[in-house]
Amino acid sequence: MGPVCRMASFFIRAFDIPMALNIFLGRPRARSETPVNQRVVTPGMWQRINAERWSVDRLLLHFGIERAPVPVEQLATELGVRLERVTGADWDGMVDSRESPPIISINADRSRTRQRFSIAHELGHLLLHDPGQRFRDNFSSMGLDLREIQANQFAAKLLMPSWMVNAYARVGARLTALAGLFDVSPQAMRIRLEQLGYNVT
Repeated sequence: MGPVCRMASFFIRAFDIPMALNIFLGRPRARSETPVNQRVVTPGMWQRINAERWSVDRLLLHFGIERAPVPVEQLATELGVRLERVTGADWDGMVDSRESPPIISINADRSRTRQRFSIAHELGHLLLHDPGQRFRDNFSSMGLDLREIQANQFAAKLLMPSWMVNAYARVGARLTALAGLFDVSPQAMRIRLEQLGYNVT
């Protein structure tokens, strides 16, 4: 078996053993951390992260998130956020950090991948921008306001971390397969791949 085949075989196994990705990429596992779905909620955790301006990679490492898809709803809960879904709204998502705990509201009429992106987007507002504010977001407005652009970029990095995407894209995983693996829309994955320098045809 040649080196390329061995590498492909390695990453196929990594679907079931995500820690192998970290070993190959030289990323240390945080041994003291527990996976997000096994941890106890820490009230106000989002405030600490906001104040310290954590990077997305630090956030993922802290909560032991090593495989796709990123469990964004569980992550929001772990951060001390209350999630609620509404119907009949004319917006995609909303976050209100004036409340305690902060509330993220998501339009349940949207697709699952849209809802996941909206949760990640609202987390971006919560962790990047000053507390005590309320943001209500429509998809059409995300490219017009600097804070919306920042929240959008945060969401893309959270749901599609560069080191995770690179691990699969470099061994030839196709756009549709990547979108399914990361549980995002093909459009979102296409944009992310282009941001990371891949020529998507």
